[in-house]
Amino acid sequence: MSSLFGLVSPSGQTAYAASKFAVRGFSNALRLELAGSNLGVTVVHPGGVATKIAENARRHAGITNAEMTELSGPAAF
Repeated sequence: MSSLFGLVSPSGQTAYAASKFAVRGFSNALRLELAGSNLGVTVVHPGGVATKIAENARRHAGITNAEMTELSGPAAF
């Protein structure tokens, strides 16, 4: 399970985005290693989920809650 932040990397979310990009990279490499077998690999990058992660996130002083909503989807709040 990755996140929208496995596809985009907003300011102030360095560690979280890095971990989600890692899930994406690991999954892509594993998919190649398993090619030709009966196993598959799927990565999910869900968008906004009704949590307070964006509201409580550290971010650059110039980024507002509205801008975070645009980055993570309206359901993020």
